[in-house]
Amino acid sequence: MKVAAQESGPVDILINNAGIVTGEYLLDATDEAIERTIQVNTLALFGSPELSWAT
Repeated sequence: MKVAAQESGPVDILINNAGIVTGEYLLDATDEAIERTIQVNTLALFGSPELSWAT
């Protein structure tokens, strides 16, 4: 993010549009796949803004 900020300037708008899916029906997915999906899709909301504020 620091390199991007140096080359392009600070972040004015952040659109957090990332997520993952397992490609399986919920009842067929393993507990690990469900846990990973929930972690990535919820915790990513907190990491991206933190990185952009650091610039």
